[in-house]
Amino acid sequence: MTGPVHDRSPFEERDYLVAQITALSGELERMKERVSAHPHDVAMLERRLSDARAEARTTASNNERLAATLREARDQIVSLKTEVDRLAQPPASFGVFLAGHEENTADIYTSGRKMRVSVSPEVDVQALEPGREVMVNEAMNVVAALDFDEVGEVVVLKEVLDDGYRALVVGHGDEESVVRLGQKVRDEHLRSGDSLLIDRRVHFAYERVPKM
Repeated sequence: MTGPVHDRSPFEERDYLVAQITALSGELERMKERVSAHPHDVAMLERRLSDARAEARTTASNNERLAATLREARDQIVSLKTEVDRLAQPPASFGVFLAGHEENTADIYTSGRKMRVSVSPEVDVQALEPGREVMVNEAMNVVAALDFDEVGEVVVLKEVLDDGYRALVVGHGDEESVVRLGQKVRDEHLRSGDSLLIDRRVHFAYERVPKM
């Protein structure tokens, strides 16, 4: 069947369009007959399509639950790994800060020894006061600044020496010794007879004990 030709007469063009409509109508009827002849196949295809859609929805829901479970498991693994790493770290030691120096180094007293060690950049050496406790890692680097110790030996102040940084104190058995004065103690108006709390390991007085 050929397409329309522009030089056809109006009657020829009409006949051509009528023939086209008749052919298409016949093709439509044949398609309807094929569909009506196999209703079971059409219904089966519709059911399969519905089942596929339901399965897709179920799969999507399962995937969301699986993804949430995987995220939760990953968070737990990260938390456990962090805890394992923390527990695997070597134990930290403690010392007493004595004096700071250039290039982030400091003198400390730890494990019965006086040592010059490096200080972590996170610790402000200039803000450290002599007598304060510090935390040192396995490499003997100062990694944290702590407070002054709260316990020690109580002695009686006899006199503050001329340099203002040291004092003569009397301990048990009237034993005299010279100790360094912490900044907090130096800032107080000390008098002979005051009770001082000292760290005998480093010979440091870091607190005046009020009299009862």
